[in-house]
Formats: sequence, C-alpha cells, structure tokens
Amino acid sequence: MQSAQQYVEAIARELSRLRGQGLLLSPPDAALALAWHAQGVPLGRVLGVLRDKAPRLLPRRRRASRGPETGKEPALPLSLFAADVRARAPRIEQGPPGRGTLAEELLAAAAGAPAAEVWSQLAVEADELLAGEPRAQGEYWTRALLALRAALREMGRDARLAAGAALRARIGARPRNMARRGWKRSLQVKLLSAASDALGVPPRAFLL
Repeated sequence: MQSAQQYVEAIARELSRLRGQGLLLSPPDAALALAWHAQGVPLGRVLGVLRDKAPRLLPRRRRASRGPETGKEPALPLSLFAADVRARAPRIEQGPPGRGTLAEELLAAAAGAPAAEVWSQLAVEADELLAGEPRAQGEYWTRALLALRAALREMGRDARLAAGAALRARIGARPRNMARRGWKRSLQVKLLSAASDALGVPPRAFLL
C-alpha cells in the first residue's frame, strides 16, 4: 500500500490535472485524502471517482479549452467526491491490528462524523499541537471547540440545545483557587465531553 504522502500526492496530481491548476490541495482536501488513506480506501477507487465525476462538474468552457481559465478558477473541492468514494467502497479494508499514530486514530474516528472535514484537519495537526508548548496544546482544545461548533451547526438546533443542556448538567461553582482562564478552559473541555456523551461529537478519540 502507498504511504500517506504517496497517496495524497497521487490524488493531488489527478485533481490538479482535472482542474487545470498547479499541484496543490487545500487543507480540507488534504485532510480528507489522509482520512481515506487511514481508512484503507484503495487509491484506484478514489482516482476512478475523480475521473468519472469531475468532467460533469467542471464548467463547459473549462472542459472545451482544457487549459486554465483567465478568470476565476473553477471550484472543485475534494469533498464533492466523498459520497461517491464511500458508495464505491462500502467496506473499508482494515489495516493490520495494533495501535497506529494519534493522527491515524483520529482520522479514522472522524470518518462519517458531522463536520468530518474539520475534525480530519484537526487530526492531521494533532501530533504537532500536542507535542508543543502548553500554548500549542491549548490550541488543540480551542480547535476542537471550533470543530464542535461546526458539527452542531450541521446537526441543527435540537443538537445545539442538547449540547447546552448536557453542559449545564455538569457545571458546578468555580473553585476559589482556580483562575478564570483555567475555569474557562475547564468549561470548554466539559462541553466537548458532554457533547460527546450526548451526541457522539466530538468522536470520543478526540478527548484523548
């Protein structure tokens, strides 16, 4: 099987060829490609979906010219192909048993979750954030909270109300010896944990 880098680069080359653009994936595109690699989705299936579906998505003038447009480039994010990739690969091949890297575990957990692309992007950067200084580690939880908000927007009003109710059930008085900044971070982590228990987001693995 290809390495994660080879897998992502092959997708980037094919998508760039279809777009008529340079070899570049946006962060969400790269995160989604890494998620497919972590799940064991065969590269051939992904490339086949790109080749089959992309011509129907590009503007007619772009297909006719087969060259980059002089104006605004056509938007062709990798997420447009996600449903077709899942449809072609209903059963994901599993890798060998055993514990993978943190990023691999989080990418696998993010698959199928609301706002999956946002969770996947956080998964890709988790090792670096959590291995850094305390400020960088705090950024992990800030990003997780932003991902939760994106997921709740996608899930709708009832989910937001349920998450709020679950948090209120866990809130107590702030300890006198705890600084306000620490209390705020504690509430954020409690919200993530409460939402995970009540709604399944964030996926449990993201609570570390």
